[in-house]
Amino acid sequence: MNVPSIYKSPRFSRNDTEPVYLYRANRSTIIKKTVQTSVRKEILKGVNNFFLLFAGTDMENSSMEREKTIETEYLKKLSERKFEILL
Repeated sequence: MNVPSIYKSPRFSRNDTEPVYLYRANRSTIIKKTVQTSVRKEILKGVNNFFLLFAGTDMENSSMEREKTIETEYLKKLSERKFEILL
């Protein structure tokens, strides 16, 4: 089947993945998941008891060091703030 070019993303393919940092309210932990770019919008809406902290979108400039820096920054922010989860 030929897909019209308007539906094709110029930057991401269906198999591209991105790191996503989530705060799990019931256990007060941060987890890191690697998800397909195509499902990131679903995560942004909120899944179960997860609260989105960060979703990486900079595929060209991503590196392990940069990811670690982002993770550290959010861990610091999490320890400084109290999150109110609205259900």
